[in-house]
Formats: sequence, structure tokens, C-alpha cells
Amino acid sequence: MKKILSALVVAMLVFLTISQAIMPFKAKAAETGVTLEVGTEQQLKDALNNDLVTKIVLTNDLDLNATMNYTVKHDVTIEGGNHKVALNNSSFVSDLSGAASVVFSNINFTSTSRPIFKTSVVNYSVTLENITLNGTEAVSNTNGTTYVKGNNSITTTGTTDVFSVKNLIFDNASTTTIKNTGTANTIRAYSSGNVQINAGAKLSIDSQAMGIYLSGSQQELIVGDSATLDVVSRYEGVKGVDASATFSTGSKVKLNYQKASISSNSRIYINQITMTKSASVEALSSPIALYAVQISPSGKIVMDSVAYFDFRNENPAGLALYMEGNGGILQTTSQNIAAWEKGTDILGTPKYTWKNLTSLTDIYGNNSEVSTTNVPAFTTEFKKSKFRKIVKWIHYE
Repeated sequence: MKKILSALVVAMLVFLTISQAIMPFKAKAAETGVTLEVGTEQQLKDALNNDLVTKIVLTNDLDLNATMNYTVKHDVTIEGGNHKVALNNSSFVSDLSGAASVVFSNINFTSTSRPIFKTSVVNYSVTLENITLNGTEAVSNTNGTTYVKGNNSITTTGTTDVFSVKNLIFDNASTTTIKNTGTANTIRAYSSGNVQINAGAKLSIDSQAMGIYLSGSQQELIVGDSATLDVVSRYEGVKGVDASATFSTGSKVKLNYQKASISSNSRIYINQITMTKSASVEALSSPIALYAVQISPSGKIVMDSVAYFDFRNENPAGLALYMEGNGGILQTTSQNIAAWEKGTDILGTPKYTWKNLTSLTDIYGNNSEVSTTNVPAFTTEFKKSKFRKIVKWIHYE
């Protein structure tokens, strides 16, 4: 057996030596495969077709074919060295031929109508790291996990979702900006997938459509410790009628509306919101919006010693918070809260203030009932469908 293995190793080295001699690009033996430096479209195609290649290093800008796909048949990292890759009307794609992972790193992409990468393979892993894109779509990976690392800038216009994914994870301390002037969702997560903005990461979305759409069942949006989510959108900043959102310790979340193209949509429309200690959450809706924060039936909002929150509706007849149907719950722990009624000046003095409020309120239909509270006045003063603005009242501190 040892002799056979030795012969195979020798054969591999001979193959690499011959390849280096006859191919117009460099091959380097790596710990887990072969690294190739490529400078032309043909060399790129050859490298993608070579199962021995685990890393492709671009040495030039590439202008890819306008009509064909570039099939990834094995796990590979494409290191761009900050070169430009014009996708034109092409995409990198993968099928069931053996690949399970692809990484695009340090590449400046442009495209006309298609994503950087597309696959429907179950559990496929796609990573974008230090990427710029000026085009229409970023990634379509509806049955796998997409990772975004480093610093990324994405500018898109079109009629398809920018990220069409199952799971989407923004890596620790990463910074990503997305400007979407198209008509489709900026991020759409399917099935039981989740969107995670990990600790210290920053995600900024400027969208003429929706920000984050959790379109499946029992999904989660998680904004990690000290992470930042900033969404300015025409429609909902976050939507998932069967989903939950967790805003973790020290996280900062701001959901605002497009001033030049307003809509009546809520800033967040979801089933459950959990705001943990030291989180900061703002939801500011437009002058024609019905609600700023909208909770689907049997939903729940939990505020646990939140550093700051501001739910406000710039529509005098609109509501800061609306919980649909029956079975809703509002739970607060050690919160200083101020509230302004509909039809009043939200820049003036609040009608109600509740200090160090710990409470549990059941909301059903058009009614609300305070089950427990340490502030007796809250029992009679808090009513569903009454308030235009609800904030943390910092004047108590």
C-alpha cells in the first residue's frame, strides 16, 4: 500500500510539473490542493473545471462572456486581488456535481442582469469577503448559507432580490452597505432560514423597496451584541409575519422611511420582538403610515432594561404600536417610558410617563388589559390603539 501511495504522489508531482510547463499561468501546491494564478477568461474556465484547484488568484481584470454561466464543480476560493470582474450577463453557478462551498474575496464586480453566484443546492456555503458590486443581484442561495465578511459595498437596481437566500450571516465586525434602487427586496430569506448580524457587525441598507423580508415560517432576525442595523426603506424595513427579531446587548437598530418616496407601510411588521439590556431601537414611520411597529396575531414585545427606544408615527392619526388580533403580549422590565396620544404634538410634552415600569399587558382585539405592574397608574393609562409615540423617557435618569 505504501508503494502505491508513493507512486500516486510521484505521479501528482509529475502532473503539476508538466502543467506548469505547458500552461500560461502559475500553479502552486497548497496544503489542501492547488492554487492557480489566472489572467484570462479561458484560464478561469480551465481552473474551474480542474478538480485539483482549490484556490484561483486573479492577476488581471476580467471581462466575462455575456451569455454563458461559469460552473463551479468543486470547492474553491477565488481571490481577486482587488481586480475588476465584469460579469455582463453571466453568473457563477453550481449544481449537484460535487461542490459545496465557494468564496469570492477582494473582487470588484459589475453585472447587467444576473447575480454573482446562483445555486439551489442544499446546504451550499457561499462567502463574499471584501466585495464591491455594481449591478442587479448579489447572491441566490435559497437552500444554503451565505456569509458576508470584511468590508463590502453593494449597489443594485433591478426587479430581483439583491440577496435571495436561506441563511444570511454578516460576520463579526464586518461592515456592509447596500444601496438598492430597484423594486425588489434587498434581503429575502426563505424557508426556515435566518438573518444574523453578528457581534460588532454593521449593516446599512438604503432601499427603494423592502429592507429585510423573512418570508418563511419560524424565522429569526438576530442583531448581535454591539452590532448595528440601519435601514432606510420605502416599504417595511423588516417584515416577517411569522418571524421573530432579537436585538441583543448593546445593539443599535434604526428603521426609517424614504423621504422622497413614502408609503403607508410599517417600519417593522413581525410576530415577536425581544429588546435586551442596553439595546437601542428606533422605528420611525412616514406621515401616511398606519403604524410604526406592527405585530402579527399572538405576538409579543419584550423590553428588558433597554438603553433607548423610540417608536413614533409622523402621521397624526397613526399609531406607534399596533398588535393585531388576539393573544398579544407587551412585557417590560425596569423601563422608563413616555407616551403621546394620537393627534397630539409628538415634539411636545408627553401625556403619560411611567418610571421604572415592570409590567405584563395582554392585548386582544381592540382591548388591552394590564395583568401585572409595579406602577398602578399604568393599569388605567395604557390602552391599545391609543399612542402615536412611545419612547424611553430619558428625563428620569
